[in-house]
Amino acid sequence: MAAFRILLVHGDFKIRNNLSHRIRELGHTVVTETEDGITGLNLVRQIRPDLVVADMCPPHLCGLELAERVEAERIAPIILIPQKPCAKFAKSAHHISGCITPDCNTPTLAGTIDVATSRFALVSHLSQSVDNLTQKIEARKLTDKAKRALMDYYGWDEATAHRWLQKRSMNSGKSQREVAEAVLIITGERSSKKCQGSVSPPKTP
Repeated sequence: MAAFRILLVHGDFKIRNNLSHRIRELGHTVVTETEDGITGLNLVRQIRPDLVVADMCPPHLCGLELAERVEAERIAPIILIPQKPCAKFAKSAHHISGCITPDCNTPTLAGTIDVATSRFALVSHLSQSVDNLTQKIEARKLTDKAKRALMDYYGWDEATAHRWLQKRSMNSGKSQREVAEAVLIITGERSSKKCQGSVSPPKTP
């Protein structure tokens, strides 16, 4: 089993101390612990642990709100320790990666940690893949738009415009997206001035 850096947030010192001891027995590291929810959130952002184990109701910040913020920032999975079942907990279940009771046995604790970290790693990988794909699609749209701008402005065919973008990208050391953005700005500005009769059309690059 992999060893994880765990941040522990719980308002009850005895429960926090017991969990900390058991987590260390499993081979993990408790990087720090606190009784306060706001402090816990700040520590999560500073330390960026592999996992957060938090009380449902620590002082100053609800555990569910802590989970929501940590998940929104994609920092780490979070396991909550509800004192008792509640409707609010059920509605916010998608923000947490697991839950345990303070007196859960060691195999349950170990299994919950393993599932929470594995699930978070998978979701993070899928989210990154989606982000990368979205960026590629946006870059492709900008490149196509820049090609059309070059074709309209200089009277080039698509192949010539595409080769020019590629060559410009290689020579400048910039991505085609950056070149495309610059092309759209420049052709837009020149077209506007040309319509106003202030400048003559530039020579073909």
